[in-house]
Amino acid sequence: MDTLLDRENNPRALLLSGTGRYSDPQHNYDATSAELAGLLEEAGFDVIIASDVEAALVWLSSPWNWPDLLAVNAGLPRDGQPVPAEAAAAGLRSWLGSGRPLLAIHTSVTSFTDVPEWAEALGEGPSGSAPGTTVRIIPDPVPDAEYPMPLGWTVERRDGGRTVFATGGHDAGAFQQPQYRELLTEGVSWLTDSLLPVGAPTE
Repeated sequence: MDTLLDRENNPRALLLSGTGRYSDPQHNYDATSAELAGLLEEAGFDVIIASDVEAALVWLSSPWNWPDLLAVNAGLPRDGQPVPAEAAAAGLRSWLGSGRPLLAIHTSVTSFTDVPEWAEALGEGPSGSAPGTTVRIIPDPVPDAEYPMPLGWTVERRDGGRTVFATGGHDAGAFQQPQYRELLTEGVSWLTDSLLPVGAPTE
């Protein structure tokens, strides 16, 4: 399998950021997405931040448009409309079956509530109840220890892809916290190890 060093060009990451109906007044998604993009760039990715979440998802309907990694930092629309809209949902489903790596943070765990495959790609939360998936909680659970909330979890999906979810990322300052930054850096490294070879789409 190709590594970053084997590639003629840098791998591409598409970052869906909380704009429009995926924004909310409690989160500055522009700032946190800029921090996340910087971290991905440090790992060797060329990053595109999508200014329209649903237009980007529609774009993913074609396998030729699939990025090497999809990152999501968005909120939950509360306008009573399907989340996401039908054409965007089709694009998301298409990409989620691609076997490619997924990085999601903070509120994005609830961003696409009308697409069951989204919850499955995230391991259906830290309980890891999605069939055919393997979930590892971060930090590793310790008998009789109590964590108010895990820092995140990793998922080996049944489509062969990998997911990293990090619970933090409420504001830009979170990305300067050593523990959170280490979690993301190591998570991106684990996702990078699963990048598919350059070439034709898998479908």
